[in-house]
Amino acid sequence: MRTSAELGTEFDRYLLAVERLAQAGVDAAAQSLQRISQDWYELILGEVGDPTVAQAIMLIGEGIYAHAGRPAWWHDSDFDARLAQLLELVPKLKKLGDFNQ
Repeated sequence: MRTSAELGTEFDRYLLAVERLAQAGVDAAAQSLQRISQDWYELILGEVGDPTVAQAIMLIGEGIYAHAGRPAWWHDSDFDARLAQLLELVPKLKKLGDFNQ
């Protein structure tokens, strides 16, 4: 989640370009995005051990990324504190995954 609000980096520009290509119907770009997403999901799943929790964490990160590009975003004033609060949720989400097993 920590890197979800990093905009303007080389990786961010690359990702945006690949997303635009995928939206334009370039199959190789769409496949690349699918691989990136699957690899990211598997890393998170390896950490949390539950598919539903891993998906929730991915969606939280994607939401942070989507909102980070908007003007007057909450991270402008207090991002570090708010991110710390979100990161504190990860162990709690892991515990929720334990209930599914």
